[in-house]
Amino acid sequence: MSSDGTHVWVANTQESTVSEIDASTGTVVNTIPVGGKPAYVSADGTHVWVTSEYGAPLTEIDASTGTVVNTIPIGNDYGVSSDGTHVWVATYKYGSVSEFDASSGTFVNTITVGSASYGVSSDGTHVWVA
Repeated sequence: MSSDGTHVWVANTQESTVSEIDASTGTVVNTIPVGGKPAYVSADGTHVWVTSEYGAPLTEIDASTGTVVNTIPIGNDYGVSSDGTHVWVATYKYGSVSEFDASSGTFVNTITVGSASYGVSSDGTHVWVA
C-alpha cells in the first residue's frame, strides 16, 4: 500500500490488480489489472510502481489516468520505492537493488547490497535496503 497524498494505492495480490482509493472519502475509484501477483506499491504523485514476489515485471501505472503504461521485466523482485526521480527495486534473488529512471522507466544501474534484499525506501537523497 502507498499514498501520494490524494489517493491510496493498494495491491490486491489474489486478484492481480491494484486499487486506487480516494484518500479523503475511502471510496475505491478504480481497480487496475496488472497481472502477476502484485504485492508492493510505491506512488510518487505521477506514477504508481508495482512489483511482485513472483517474478512479474515492474509495472508502471499513470496516476492521473489509472492505466498501465509500461511493464519492465526484471526477475525476482520484492520491494519498490519511488522518489519521483528514481524508482528503486529490491531484487531478492540477486541481493541487489535496481535503479530505474522514473520519467522513462529505463534501467539505470544495479547495486549489490547483500543477500536476499527484500524492502527498499528512498527519499530522493538516500536509499535504504533491508
